[in-house]
Parts: sequence; structure tokens; C-alpha cells
Amino acid sequence: MAEQVIHTGRKQNLEPMPANERRVIHLELRDHEFVTTESVGEEPNRKVTIILKK
Repeated sequence: MAEQVIHTGRKQNLEPMPANERRVIHLELRDHEFVTTESVGEEPNRKVTIILKK
């Protein structure tokens, strides 16, 4: 998914998921050179958005 964001320049919303799964994604991408992540929405429909760094 990060590669898709890098190539298109468009943010990518993932499917809603539990907090522990969102945390794994945040941890995996926290040191990525080109993208960052944020959680958006309300439980139980909270999801991760992958965003191109400026």
C-alpha cells in the first residue's frame, strides 16, 4: 500500500480494523522515508490512512 501511495501521490484508506492491527501498521511504517500514517474515524469503523510525506 505504501508503494501505491508513493507512485500515485494519493492517500490510501485501509479497511476498518481493530486497534491492535492498526498499531502494527503504524509501527511498520513509522520510519518509512516517504509515507506516514494516521488513524481516522470512530470505533468500530476506525481505519488507517497512509499519506505521502511533504
